[in-house]
Amino acid sequence: MCIRRIVLALIMIVSAMGLPMGGRGATSDELKSVIEARQHDAAALEAKVKQLELALTEKRKEARTLANEIATYDLSIERTEREIERLTLAIEVTEAEIALTTETIIETEEEIQATRGRIAHYLRFLYMYEARSPFEIVLREERLSDFFAERRTLTTLQNHARTIVSRLEVLKENLSSQRRTLEEEEAKRKAEKETQEGQRALLAQQRSLKQALLTETKGREVAFQRMLSQTEKTRREIARQIYQLEKTLEAELAKEAAQRRAQALAGAKPGTFMWPMANAELSQGYGPTSETGFENNVYSFHNGIDFVGLAGAPIMAAADGIVKAKGTNGRYAYGNWVAVEHQIGELTLTTLYAHLADLNYATAGQKVARGELIGYQGDTGFATGAHLHFTVYVEFQTRDMWYGLLPIGVHVNPLMFI
Repeated sequence: MCIRRIVLALIMIVSAMGLPMGGRGATSDELKSVIEARQHDAAALEAKVKQLELALTEKRKEARTLANEIATYDLSIERTEREIERLTLAIEVTEAEIALTTETIIETEEEIQATRGRIAHYLRFLYMYEARSPFEIVLREERLSDFFAERRTLTTLQNHARTIVSRLEVLKENLSSQRRTLEEEEAKRKAEKETQEGQRALLAQQRSLKQALLTETKGREVAFQRMLSQTEKTRREIARQIYQLEKTLEAELAKEAAQRRAQALAGAKPGTFMWPMANAELSQGYGPTSETGFENNVYSFHNGIDFVGLAGAPIMAAADGIVKAKGTNGRYAYGNWVAVEHQIGELTLTTLYAHLADLNYATAGQKVARGELIGYQGDTGFATGAHLHFTVYVEFQTRDMWYGLLPIGVHVNPLMFI
């Protein structure tokens, strides 16, 4: 057989060494069907959650009676239950997407391996062919025309080799892109699971508060109104107490407090702290309530900033640090809170995260990294709805009070550091 025929046979054989025709196609179709079905169901639940949120907003505008309070808890509980169901479906969608991407990566890796094998076959043949001199090839051929035909066939072979090498480069780029997609999908799944855990914590809190309300009032409107009046009165007293404690502390430290605040303000840089909640909005700023837009009869100065996001959203440490303290104030002040101390150059700053759904995710003395989970958004303490209260202290202390461990300190505007 002449060299030309061998080359042509090689091209046909090696060209057939492509992606293995495995049986994974059915699996891909099944995964795509799962994704489509779950997305449809999740969209229906999302619409239901939005309806419940609108109903909650309207219900909170109504007079505060025991019946309305219980109805509000019932709507909140149902909204949270539906959100947990939606997140379950969202996680299933993401896991199906991860499985699909993983399958694509495996197929691409197999095609890369097969393509490398094809390139190796071409290179070995080209090496054998080009090892001989043109004079030797002419002597082997019966006719001169056969010699030129073999040279054209060799050019064809080289072109095939170049095409396959180009294909290999494309496959490598695709593989890198697929792996990035997989990383993004895994990060998305992690975030969804964290959010779902927060919803479960919020649900437990809502059910507990409803039961406490029923237990305390024994289902009687008179008892509820008495409890409501007493709670609001106590909240006003505690708010004034916190304000006075922090003023007293600042006066006691006097020069030292002024120096620390001046040092903090001089060293303040945007980006020092990350937003402690993803996809959140700023609902109240720092300073006198006449300027922050939340005038009320409980407190006149807001010593931090408030974030509002999805109820039960994950709360993250704003920077690397150590959990300085944590505590709960029940239905008063900050509710469930965590404080984290940070060393920012020569500055020692402490961040406060308040109104958390629970205290199961951070321990005093624990090291935390920037962005690490420390809790979930709730509405414990004095809160008109689920949100995160975030304070930055240049001097941080705690006081043992009858309603729990209270965080106080010399504070600065957190927006200067975010």
